[in-house]
Amino acid sequence: VSPTASEFSIGVPVPSAERQEENEVKKEVKDLKKMKTEDSEFGLSEDEIARSDSSASSIRREESLPLHDRDSSHKSTKSSVASWMSEARGVTFEEFREQILAEEWVDKQLASICRTELMKNSYMHSDRVKQMEDIGVKVALGVLCNILIVSIFSWSIEDLGARQTLSMLDGAGAYSANSSLFLPETMQHSVLLWSTSLDPDSIQGSLIFLDVAQRTVCNELDQGNSAVSCTMAHDPWLWPQRGSLTAVDEAFQKSSHRHSDVVLLRVPDDSQREAATSLEDLNRRVTSLALLNIRYLQEQNAIFSVIVTSTAIILILAGIYVFTRDISVLSSGLLRPLRLLADDMQSVTQMQLAGLQSNKAVINFDRNVAEIRLIEGIFEKTKTAIRSWGKYVPWPVVQILLAAGIDSALKLGMMEVTMFFSDIAGFTTIVEKLPPERSLVLLSRYFNDMSQVIDNHGGIVIEFIGDAILSVYGAPLRNPMHADAGVRATLKMLKATDRINAWSKHRSLPQVSIRCGVHTGEVLVGNMGFHSRIKYGLTGENANIPSKLEELNKTYSSSNLISEDTYINLPPDTFITRPVDSIYLRNSDRESTIVYNVLGLADGAEKVTKTERMEKMAATYQEAYRNYRSQNFKKASELFQKYAKLSKKLGPQDSAALLMQNRCKFYLENPPSRSWDGVWDQAND
Repeated sequence: VSPTASEFSIGVPVPSAERQEENEVKKEVKDLKKMKTEDSEFGLSEDEIARSDSSASSIRREESLPLHDRDSSHKSTKSSVASWMSEARGVTFEEFREQILAEEWVDKQLASICRTELMKNSYMHSDRVKQMEDIGVKVALGVLCNILIVSIFSWSIEDLGARQTLSMLDGAGAYSANSSLFLPETMQHSVLLWSTSLDPDSIQGSLIFLDVAQRTVCNELDQGNSAVSCTMAHDPWLWPQRGSLTAVDEAFQKSSHRHSDVVLLRVPDDSQREAATSLEDLNRRVTSLALLNIRYLQEQNAIFSVIVTSTAIILILAGIYVFTRDISVLSSGLLRPLRLLADDMQSVTQMQLAGLQSNKAVINFDRNVAEIRLIEGIFEKTKTAIRSWGKYVPWPVVQILLAAGIDSALKLGMMEVTMFFSDIAGFTTIVEKLPPERSLVLLSRYFNDMSQVIDNHGGIVIEFIGDAILSVYGAPLRNPMHADAGVRATLKMLKATDRINAWSKHRSLPQVSIRCGVHTGEVLVGNMGFHSRIKYGLTGENANIPSKLEELNKTYSSSNLISEDTYINLPPDTFITRPVDSIYLRNSDRESTIVYNVLGLADGAEKVTKTERMEKMAATYQEAYRNYRSQNFKKASELFQKYAKLSKKLGPQDSAALLMQNRCKFYLENPPSRSWDGVWDQAND
């Protein structure tokens, strides 16, 4: 063991501290040079490299310090690193992009990678293109196969021997026609040879008529003894004149042969000039004529036609099957989703509520059709927005805006419409006795049922005012029967309260009854508000009358009142009505108008006995009111009393009749002036 521990340890030589430190410094310098080279390759500036060197040197100096001095040095190092990081984070995107794309090869590589990633999610993928190419090739092959089959089976054979034989006989007969009344023996042998050589069961057919040199050789068209066979010898073989071609045609018409089974041969064959030739010229020019029965050939052609047609049908069906099988992949991935989206879009443009519902059938798209997925997602959000919009704005208004394709603007127009206003009787008292949650449940059911009745009769809800409903008929969609629709909806809504009360009874909710006012008149209807907030509504003096009529129901204890303008616009004999009283509807009115109460429909909607009873009651009330206006108060009082008694048979006693009876008693003691217009002018009843 060496006595000097600083130089030797366990017999192994150890370098001195100065020598060890010198070696470490050389190694650090070498590493720094290597790091600078690598940093310069990545585009780092000299300042950045210097900051990195100073930070590394600080860390090394800290390691050489004693433990109690390292903490302060560590804090200093952390602050310098933080400052460097803050400076490094100050690089903008434009500077970063400029540095990254400075090298041309980097720019090309990034562009190539981006294109590849985009193609992975695009519909125009290589496999899609290949599918389309395969389908096109199969369709082309199918067309070529059909053409080949048709060309093979669609053949046509013509026997030219018969035409040549007829020409030869015509030449031979031209020399003998004027010298003999009998057919020469040479021609007899030629005719028999030709007729017997023909095979009826082949394309040649059989000879049924022959005329040579305008003289008849044989004729199987005639019936009986006048027929001359073309296949048998005759002794003598007469050779008479043919006569007119018309006679030949008539004989053919009387025969049992069909036009399609017979071929006409003639010499000379100038059928192209026949249209411009008279019958006399044709008789003179045609010297020889032959008729061949080719029924067998026609039968064969029919068989071949059936074969060709059947083959073509089989090939077409096979092509359709192959094409359908290949196209189904494309259809399921692209065409079907597009068709569903197109149907939804068409429904949305027509504002069909079914089309606005969320469609889960189009969710299972092909993975590669990213664009359709994007379109479907955006369209679903659009439908959700339109559904939400339709809950704030009347649906007909939304329909008009979408159909017109224009932006909504402030615009009012004067229109004659029928307005409806209703209110729940004593709703304030009802709300005070119910928790807010149960009041909301009752109101929601009430508004839902009433809105359905209004929609079903072509009206729109303008707004809900507390528990009141304001609706209009005849706008924005024009309806010439808006008064009839408004009154019918009123009766339906009064009946709907019975259903609501039955529903409320099972939930321990209070019963409700409504008062309705209906008026017909001209108002300003349209979009009102300002440029950033628009509401569809109506305004004008007539717009306040329905609420006034609704309020008057309290005076007469009635459920509905309609104005005289509405009454005049109703179809005759449709409703059972009674005049209730004369009032001033507007503050500016100088003449009174009559308000009416609708008892029901006169078209048999109710039971017959009830309808008849209501009609009788209405007639009694009308007579009573007529006497009331004529200041015959005694008679009117008796009739009002009679009406009140009749009303007990249908329900509670009518309060309006009792009220009018009391007024009659008052006027009997205090008669009005002669110019009285029927308006009750006392402060109270």
